[in-house]
Amino acid sequence: MRAYNYVVDITPDFEEVHYRIRAIDFDQQSYEGRRTLYMPQYFKENNVIVKLAIDLMTHETVHQYQFEERTLIAKRIKAGKGC
Repeated sequence: MRAYNYVVDITPDFEEVHYRIRAIDFDQQSYEGRRTLYMPQYFKENNVIVKLAIDLMTHETVHQYQFEERTLIAKRIKAGKGC
């Protein structure tokens, strides 16, 4: 995932602001077969974003985001089967 292949969702909360970085064309890239193609840490232009994520995210937060993303993928699969 190159630096231009993601978008930052900003969600204001009462006491703080939440940032979420999301891939915008994962489905298209996943056909490549090389996992490094869509992993941001393998591209030097993403080093600043990767360092920021490593510094700010805890293991619990990472697991929470993984669970949420898997849930969203499952919902898209179910919706696609109904078409």
